[in-house]
Amino acid sequence: MRRGSCSGAARLECGASSLLQQWRCRCVRWRSWPRAGMMLHSGAPPITSVFDTTRNVAGTTVFSNNNLTATVGASATQSSAAYTTLFHPNGKFIFRMTENACTPPVHDSCGVGLGSAASSSAANYYVGADATSVGIFDDGKIFINGVNITTLGVTFAPGDTIDVAVDIDGQTIRYSVNGGAFTSAVSIPGLTSYNLSPAVSLNAPTDAFTYSGTTVGTLAGYAVWNSPTPPPPPQTISGISLSNSTFQSALANAAVGTVTVTMSPSNPAFSGTLSLTGANSGGFHLAGTALQASASGNRGRHLRGHQHRRYAGRDLEFPSADIANLGGQRWRGSPRQYSAARKLGD
Repeated sequence: MRRGSCSGAARLECGASSLLQQWRCRCVRWRSWPRAGMMLHSGAPPITSVFDTTRNVAGTTVFSNNNLTATVGASATQSSAAYTTLFHPNGKFIFRMTENACTPPVHDSCGVGLGSAASSSAANYYVGADATSVGIFDDGKIFINGVNITTLGVTFAPGDTIDVAVDIDGQTIRYSVNGGAFTSAVSIPGLTSYNLSPAVSLNAPTDAFTYSGTTVGTLAGYAVWNSPTPPPPPQTISGISLSNSTFQSALANAAVGTVTVTMSPSNPAFSGTLSLTGANSGGFHLAGTALQASASGNRGRHLRGHQHRRYAGRDLEFPSADIANLGGQRWRGSPRQYSAARKLGD
C-alpha cells in the first residue's frame, strides 16, 4: 500500500488491483484521525446502569446526577430502598456506593446491598428485610429476611465509599471501605432469587448514596458491575436423597418418601425427570418426586411383600440408599424371621 496526500482533512489511499496490478488512488475523508494512544471501538455500546426511577412506589426518593444519586425527600417520614437497573443472574461482580449523608451515622440506619426484581420499594422497607434481598448496614450488620445473619467489624459513615463484591454462583458477599481490604466472604443462602441488582437503604430526609457500576475497587476474579453476564457454570448432581425409608407393605401406592436432588451449584434447581432402575424397581413407582409402592401393593419377590404375608402387616425399614435393593440383608426383624419370609416368598 502506498499513501500520498490530499488537500484538506483527507488522506490519499492507493493500492494495486489484484487482477491487473494497476495502481489506483482515492482520497478518504475523516472527521478526525486517531491520535497516539487512542483506541477505536465498534460493536455493542458500553454497558451502563443507574438507579431505577420507576421503582419508587413510596415516592419518597429523589434521583439526581443522571440518576446516579438517590436522596430521601425532605417530606419523607419512613425509611426506603432504591435499586439499580442492571441485573446479573450469575458471575462475580463489584459495584460501589458512596454514602453522601446518613442520619444518624453508623447506627444501623443506612445500608448497601442487592435485591431481586421482587424486592419492595414501599415505605418502611429496607434492603434485607425479606428473602428477596441482602443488606449490609453502616454498623457492619448483614441482614437477610429480617435476620441479622452476621456482624462484621468494618463500618462506614458519610463520605465513605463502599465496594461490594458478590459471588452470585457461590452465594457469598464481601465488602471494603475506602479502598481497604475486603472482608471475608459471608454466605448468603436462602434468597428467593439470585438474579440481583445493587441497592441501598435510606433512613431519614436528606440521606443519600451515589452509585457506580464502573469505578470500583479490585478483587481477583471479579468484574465491574457494568460488564456482560458470563455464561452460567455447568451444573452437576451432587446428591440424591429420600426423605423416609419406612412404609406399610402390601398397601397399594403406599407413600415411601420424597426424592430430593441436590445440584452443584445449587442455582437453578433441578428440573429434570426422575426414573427408577434396578432389579427391584418394579415394586415401586414415582409420582413426581414422591416414591410410592406399586399399585398392586408391592407383592411379588420383594422382601417387604413377603413380610406382610407372613407377619400380618408389620412395617419394614431400610436405609434410603438401599431402597432399590429390597432383597438384601437390611431386615429389621430377627434372622429367623428373615429366613422364614424368604422361604415363604420363594
